[in-house]
Amino acid sequence: METKKIMATFAALMIALSAVGFAYAAWKDMVYIEGTVEMGDFLVGWLNITECYDIDLQWDVPKEVATLTCELEDPETGVHHIDPETGEPQTVYHTLVVTVENAYPQYEAWCKVDLKNAGTIPAHIVSVVLTPGAGLVISNTTFDANGNPVGWELTDTDTDLPALNVFVCKQETRLSLVCNQIDPCTAEPVDLWLEVKQEGCEMCNTYTFSFEIEAIQWNKAPVVG
Repeated sequence: METKKIMATFAALMIALSAVGFAYAAWKDMVYIEGTVEMGDFLVGWLNITECYDIDLQWDVPKEVATLTCELEDPETGVHHIDPETGEPQTVYHTLVVTVENAYPQYEAWCKVDLKNAGTIPAHIVSVVLTPGAGLVISNTTFDANGNPVGWELTDTDTDLPALNVFVCKQETRLSLVCNQIDPCTAEPVDLWLEVKQEGCEMCNTYTFSFEIEAIQWNKAPVVG
């Protein structure tokens, strides 16, 4: 008799636990988490040409003998950064093209341009790529105090003599653009100077060359030291 009571109590307990378990199963719920990731915009290029002038205009009686032309090519428009003047997305250019016509020995010219980070991610400059035009090759490179390139000698392939000296540097420090960080929506003023050399300058020649900037994300830059 006592055994039957124990079995009955056990059965009642199992039924009660099953009921509780069922109730728990009926009440459980799922929690969903949704998220949105908006990707940044990485874009570095030449913004504008603020000034170009040459030695012809520095004389007491200016003479427009040679012609210096600077042009921006290969445009790209950013996604996030808005031009404060136009209210439109910012456009920069990947290539700066310089052309010198009717030059003569010891002719000098200067250009002031702006390099801009038109994206939302800090940029680290890793290379300044100079591409000589037809009839020119790079024959020598000059480095700044930090060991980064700042100047190039271009040789005429016909005469095998130096024809041009070209320098590109930061206006503020006169140092190379390489190994510099440009923050988002920030412009870096740049100086470009060229000289036609005595040895390799030929009459009736047109010299041209172009500059492009190679940049990477700041967190991918090599750690120095």
